[in-house]
Amino acid sequence: MPDRKRKIFFIALLAAVIAASGAFLYLRPSVMRLEEVFHFLAHETGLQRVMGWTGLGEETGIGGKKLYWCPMHPQVRRERPGPCPICNMQLVEMDEEKETRADVLRFTDRQLQQAGVRTAAVRLLDLFHEIDTTGRVAVDERLLRTVSNRVRGRSRIERLHVDFTGQTVARGQPLVSLYSPDLVTTQQEYLAVLARGGPWAGALLEAARARLERWGVSSEQIEAVAESGRPVEVVTIRSPLSGTVIRRLVTEGQYVEEGEPLLEIADLSRVWIYGDVYERELPFIRTGMAVEVTAEGIGGRRIEGAIDFIDPLVRPESRTVGVRFAVGNADGLLRPGMSARVRIRTRREKVPAVPASAVLLTGRRAVVIVAEGGGLMRPVEVRLGRKWLYGGTGQGERKNSFLADDERYHEVLSGVSVGQRVVTAGNFLVAAEAGFQGVLKKMLPPEGEADAGEVGAAPAQVFESYEEIRKALAADETASVKETALRMVEEIDALNTGDGGLQRALQEVRSAASALAGEGDETGGLRLRFSALSKTLIALVERYGLPAGLERHAFFCPMARGYGGWLQPGRAVENPYMGRKMSSCGAPLPLKDAGAEP
Repeated sequence: MPDRKRKIFFIALLAAVIAASGAFLYLRPSVMRLEEVFHFLAHETGLQRVMGWTGLGEETGIGGKKLYWCPMHPQVRRERPGPCPICNMQLVEMDEEKETRADVLRFTDRQLQQAGVRTAAVRLLDLFHEIDTTGRVAVDERLLRTVSNRVRGRSRIERLHVDFTGQTVARGQPLVSLYSPDLVTTQQEYLAVLARGGPWAGALLEAARARLERWGVSSEQIEAVAESGRPVEVVTIRSPLSGTVIRRLVTEGQYVEEGEPLLEIADLSRVWIYGDVYERELPFIRTGMAVEVTAEGIGGRRIEGAIDFIDPLVRPESRTVGVRFAVGNADGLLRPGMSARVRIRTRREKVPAVPASAVLLTGRRAVVIVAEGGGLMRPVEVRLGRKWLYGGTGQGERKNSFLADDERYHEVLSGVSVGQRVVTAGNFLVAAEAGFQGVLKKMLPPEGEADAGEVGAAPAQVFESYEEIRKALAADETASVKETALRMVEEIDALNTGDGGLQRALQEVRSAASALAGEGDETGGLRLRFSALSKTLIALVERYGLPAGLERHAFFCPMARGYGGWLQPGRAVENPYMGRKMSSCGAPLPLKDAGAEP
């Protein structure tokens, strides 16, 4: 009996609520309909319990009828089409079969248009990978010659025809004139044998002649000695090649011994550039592969070259491999000691690929949103192969390689098929507006195996060290840069995040910091290496986020050509690439764009 009374009480309570709702609708008929009020009330916690006790459900009031709903506000349902009372968008007819698919998001054409959603097909593309590295210009050792004293005994430098470092010389041009007593004595012996003659004269003459030629006396000079009957007192050493004097080791009047170096001459029409690549990039490169070189000191020009040598050893402290590039330098623009940037374009292959903008990286997972037509969107996990590849058909596609904003692609190994369409723009808005996280949650690992992107980011001290370096470069105070970069390496070495993906990303940051702490104190080189460090740190932030409570913004300066973006706290720009001469040059960038070269 008490149960029956309780049930009657709650039915009466429910009837009173419905009556109150009717009165509300009577006063505001143009705003909300009865079934909507019923739906709202049915989702209040207390009323849900009442309906559960009474055995009633929402379908009791509106079940069995054809319904229209608002994809942006699924709680709004009507028996007839019309505008949503909340957002004023047109209601759409519910498709019971598709409505039951928990992995599908549904949108109207108007919603997709407002969100700026664009799609592209998964295609087989000719793709190539590009690797950027910084390097140092050096002399091609195969075009380097040392000019030495070839005369026996002590010789005196009578005259230096080339008297300063950096002088350009031609092949055969006089360099040094030497006086040697042994040289004079040998010529006198040659003349004596020539005058005396006899059966042994031929052999003695040949021996004396060969000795003089070894000391640098030419055949013409020997013939002149024979004709004049007088020995020459000096021998003139001539340049073995056309090039530039890069070292002068003696002065006029100095005595030198046999074999002592006098000058070093280098042919700079071809130079070497020493750079590094990460060991993970080794499968992409081989000797003979074409490269493109640019540097601050050559006015934005690009010079073609090739990979000449790949070091057989890996540097364990930075996990990098040395690579040597041979570059033509007929105009003499590249000078030994300059810093340069080298871009390696790898071989192209036809592979299934999606635009990089279509991929949402959630830590351990890569997700794309597949457009199924009719406003239906379905998030799909994909397995990626090689990343950040370029598409094209020839070497001339990228007119301005270091500043181009070409679309890049990710190779897809599984998850989607060629021909399917994926969302390339507006995918983050689609995720936010449609409650994407609720759908994506079904794809995540069980509790206790949370996504790396949700459990943490890079430790704050890494960003603090980076900020110290950035501020030093912005103030043109580079003395502490290498020391701080070394501290950054030590900080990363001491970390154990417990996540393999984050740990690998931190190792990339470590490698870039180690390169920054390496050889070379020239400001331009430090800024180039800082640019590489910024790229790795920006990529880490895009994937794993910032530490809790840490504020960082990305900026790019169009005047700092070839450097890319950087991170800094606050909105007041302090440009690390231009320094004090243009410290305020910088525009904010979305983090996704900051790692590239806009």
